[in-house]
Amino acid sequence: MKPNVLVRDITELSRSEWLAMRRKGIGGSDCPKILGFSKFSSPLEVYWDKLNIPHEKYSDDDRWVNKRVGQILENVVIEVFEHLYPDWKVIRDHRMYQHGSLPWMIADLDAIAIHKPTGKQYIMECKTCNQRALQDWGPKNSMVVPLDYEFQGRHYMAVMNQFDGVLYACLALGGDMQSDFRVRLIMRDLEKEKILVKEEMDFWINHVNKRIDPSLSPSADVARIIRKIKNRYGKNDADVPLPLKFQNQLDEILQIDAEMKELNRKRENLKKRKEHLLYPILNYLQGANGYLSDGQSSYFISEKTRSSSSIKSDDLQKMMIEDHDLYMKYVSYNESGYWTVEKKADKWDEVI
Repeated sequence: MKPNVLVRDITELSRSEWLAMRRKGIGGSDCPKILGFSKFSSPLEVYWDKLNIPHEKYSDDDRWVNKRVGQILENVVIEVFEHLYPDWKVIRDHRMYQHGSLPWMIADLDAIAIHKPTGKQYIMECKTCNQRALQDWGPKNSMVVPLDYEFQGRHYMAVMNQFDGVLYACLALGGDMQSDFRVRLIMRDLEKEKILVKEEMDFWINHVNKRIDPSLSPSADVARIIRKIKNRYGKNDADVPLPLKFQNQLDEILQIDAEMKELNRKRENLKKRKEHLLYPILNYLQGANGYLSDGQSSYFISEKTRSSSSIKSDDLQKMMIEDHDLYMKYVSYNESGYWTVEKKADKWDEVI
């Protein structure tokens, strides 16, 4: 079954219109997040996005530069690919598609890649990365595709139902961009598609439609999600009574706090013990490096230095007084919070 065309040209949509259309279903970039394959998002954050629940600290306007550069680089990736692989022709595709029978599955494709000698067509995904992320693509001649990108492509194949594969072209910035250019091809796998369709269906029907938060996976970056809860709700000084179902969690948090306190105490004791052991050795070396060999193994001792730059608080105070305009130009305020749990006996218990 062929897909429906939901939007004929997404470039004619405003940013807000495009986001509204994206909320009508699950897109390719949502798929790995729902499956738990993304390092940068989670099913809960996708759920918030689909229901238009604010959770980001920064607005789309704050990210305009990054998004615009990304759009420009897609064309650069295509140009580099066609130059390095002249047997291929790439056609941009600005339509938004909808699965023929599952309307909550949608897709925005970057392009279609056509192999001119055979006429075979593949979905094309244009990617960029830095040198550090290049390792996720494996050696140049391997067929490694990062898992999140792989399932993004498999989502597209499921929606389109007319392509046998996805061709990835990734431009790595910052090094030898021609040598580091990665091209990969994955073929359609119906068994993997069944898995992703099942997971996406559960997410859409049992969570988005019913407005029930999805649970957090064990691998979720919960610290990031907790920060986003603060972005979502803002500051609230009210005291809210908790239901008894949370009592076990609160007791476990208190137990964890006690264990961490004990570990920190042990760490400080070990640090002091290490310093006592180091003292006679360093006193003997008188500032030099040292080594010792017993014929079977060798020990080496040397000083490793770390450097950092900072401004003392006293100097900042002087700067604020002496050149307030300069101080206000460069000073930045960061507020970070943390949650504490305390347990106190109720007054009735104290009487007993």
